[in-house]
Amino acid sequence: MSKQRDIIQLRREVHDLRRQVNQALLMVKQQTMELADLRRENAELRNALENAQDQLSRNSTNSDRPPSCDSPFDKAKKDNDQDPPAGTLDEGSHIEPTPKKAGGQKGHPGKGIKLLEPTRRVMIKPVQCPCGGTRFKNLKNSHLHQQIELPPVKLEVTHFQLQKGECLRCHKMVTGQLANQQVFGYGPRFMALVAELSGSLRLSRTQVARFSSSVLNLSIGTGTIQKIIDRTSHALVPHYERIAELVQSQPFNHVDETSWPVKARLNWLWVMVHPNYAFYRLDPHRNKSAFLALIGNFTGTLVTDDYGVYKHWGNRQTCLDHLKRAARGLAESSNRETETEGKAVEILLHRIYGWNKSPPSEFDLEQTIIEVNAWIARNLDGSGKSHTFAKRINYNGLHLYRFLVQLGVTPSNNLAERSLRFLVLWRKLQFGTRSDKGNRWIERFASFFMTCRLKQVSTFELLVEAIQSYTSKSTPDLAWLN
Repeated sequence: MSKQRDIIQLRREVHDLRRQVNQALLMVKQQTMELADLRRENAELRNALENAQDQLSRNSTNSDRPPSCDSPFDKAKKDNDQDPPAGTLDEGSHIEPTPKKAGGQKGHPGKGIKLLEPTRRVMIKPVQCPCGGTRFKNLKNSHLHQQIELPPVKLEVTHFQLQKGECLRCHKMVTGQLANQQVFGYGPRFMALVAELSGSLRLSRTQVARFSSSVLNLSIGTGTIQKIIDRTSHALVPHYERIAELVQSQPFNHVDETSWPVKARLNWLWVMVHPNYAFYRLDPHRNKSAFLALIGNFTGTLVTDDYGVYKHWGNRQTCLDHLKRAARGLAESSNRETETEGKAVEILLHRIYGWNKSPPSEFDLEQTIIEVNAWIARNLDGSGKSHTFAKRINYNGLHLYRFLVQLGVTPSNNLAERSLRFLVLWRKLQFGTRSDKGNRWIERFASFFMTCRLKQVSTFELLVEAIQSYTSKSTPDLAWLN
């Protein structure tokens, strides 16, 4: 009987032990799951922290952000940064900043004041010698000093007195008629000046009115200034259309776009620029149709950034400056592996970019392509930012090297970005446009002005000629564009 009780007791103890074991196993399983969740959460937090640190460290040197977004506290540091020359950047290092004096560097061509044709000459003779003598002989020229002065501005005002008289034949009263160029209340040179101030200098209508009152002693309303700008815009239509034809017929062009508000609604300002011409177009969209409207019948090579619309263009040179900045962003990552891979690809991109000035040998080209492909293969199978950048490099492929085989093509889209900078400042000053005719003014004047700048010709006299042709209803001379 006692043996039976012992067996029952043992069975109870075994049952309790089994229950405790099951509870322990369940607890271990729960803790294992919690540990996995904590590890996953830790990984996500680490990744979020790395992304936050990378975001905080982003600036115009390691991303596509414009310089205007840089912190003013980092400006001193940024001003000392410079790109290393091709082939000199050691892995894991950046070039030391080289201090330079402000102003033109040694070898830079001087741009001092030139001697102009004088309107009068004044001979200045010596008055007294340091010894006290006041009589001199053998006078000759020592050196020439030039002084430039602005004479008082006096406007040329013409009153056209229209008369009327009785016709001797039909006895009707007939009034004299103004010629086409006399209908407007202001002449071509004055209208060209208003356009120059409003366009080239990007002054507001109020600022132009203040200039007219202060310098020309002429009171003029902002509504009148707007009418002058509208007339100038119409006068530039032939120039704008001809620039479009010329830029679309070139063997290569640079293309870029930037935002432009129209009545506070987001629009896009597109530019297609060649070293001799610049063509601007405003569009409500940033898509393929807007891109095709910009390029028209162009079939040549485009230098662009990596925006998706451009990627399907067959003959394309991708902007290596954008890729170099992205590679620098990887090299400055807080993740060790990403940092290592970023520094490696940064060296390769700097090397390729350097070939713009010093073309590579066939061996160097083949070796670099092998290294680039090896870097891509090494990172395509991974994950993270280096994996994303590897896909970006892989997609561009031979578009990295187009500048090596086509004369005039460069590995940078800096020409288009510089051409947009003038309009970006205009946008910041005047907050975009508010009407369709304002859009047309921006397109036409910007194309005219930037083309003049690229060709290094003065805009004012060409504006005068364009307005004269418009007011006299004659064909303007566009030979300067050719």
